[in-house]
Amino acid sequence: MQPTREIPRHEQLRMSTAKMPRVFWLIWIMAIATTAGYTWWGTFSTGMPLDMTQIMLRSAIVGLVGLIVITRIEARMAPWRFFK
Repeated sequence: MQPTREIPRHEQLRMSTAKMPRVFWLIWIMAIATTAGYTWWGTFSTGMPLDMTQIMLRSAIVGLVGLIVITRIEARMAPWRFFK
């Protein structure tokens, strides 16, 4: 029988949060796509001409705010990624 190796607590946390950046990026992309679709649908349903500037600006604002929020969440969940 081989002795078991104790895994330190911070290593266990690193393993459990390894896939979190992928999930955050997926949520971020979905938020931007949803914003663009919602803006397009609002314009389309009223019969107004499509305004690409409005779609781009709203999507950019949602993307920027999303990046800030995701970075804050990641920094709290896995601070060792930011302080190497």
